[in-house]
Amino acid sequence: MTINHVIRSVIADIGLQDATKSDERGNNPEQVTCQNSSSGAGRTNGDQVLCIGGPGPLDGATSEMLAQLLEKNGISTRRESSDAISSINILQLNSENVNLVCLCYFSLGSSSAHLHYAIRRIRRQIPAAKIIACMWGRHENDFSKADRQAIGADSYARSLTEAVTFCRELAGLQAPSPVCAESPHAA
Repeated sequence: MTINHVIRSVIADIGLQDATKSDERGNNPEQVTCQNSSSGAGRTNGDQVLCIGGPGPLDGATSEMLAQLLEKNGISTRRESSDAISSINILQLNSENVNLVCLCYFSLGSSSAHLHYAIRRIRRQIPAAKIIACMWGRHENDFSKADRQAIGADSYARSLTEAVTFCRELAGLQAPSPVCAESPHAA
């Protein structure tokens, strides 16, 4: 069993726990999803965020985690593996209702070429979609402005929080309320 399978199992278990907690409160899971969204509602126009993991051993798992967080924030998602955006498979990619693509990478290795070419292929297939390059664990200074321009994404996220914030903004959802953002020590 690979690490991705284990992480996907944990993600599924967390989703089941959320559903169980909502059932104990007398709510159905759909209601809880909307309640977790600070705006009180998710997308109503059928738009989706397409979450795609890179080729690395943890990229698919982080893509699953991001998708789950987006759904908890009322944003409809669809998941694909890195194989779906290969040069051979990109033409079969279902791009219906996709207006935002999140490419999730833990490690780019010594070159950002894979990410750059993935973005180029997605732009040809889904020209109207915004693309967020989620480069987990990267520091802001890891890439120069020229590097970011060469990669070609619309936005760059270095954490799950940043990625969810960008997606919420693009979905037109309100920012989380200040009560949610307060530190536990604030009075």
